[in-house]
Amino acid sequence: MFKVDNDKCYRCGICTGIELDVFQFNDEGNIQINNDKITEDNMDQVMTAINSCPAGALQMVMDDNAVRDGFNPIENEKEDN
Repeated sequence: MFKVDNDKCYRCGICTGIELDVFQFNDEGNIQINNDKITEDNMDQVMTAINSCPAGALQMVMDDNAVRDGFNPIENEKEDN
């Protein structure tokens, strides 16, 4: 699952430009993440959006509720090996 830290967010919209189905501005002008719209087909784009965030406001929440900022699946693979 992914979440956004709107205290860090610059509201630049880079994430919405990369994957508009998942990342959207709400009525208050904050980014919201539609986790239900993340699929295997768009996961690469979602990860690109997360890693492109200049504020580091997009985060992946791991199964143990730990938050990992700027999750990079390539680095994760290195850690597993």
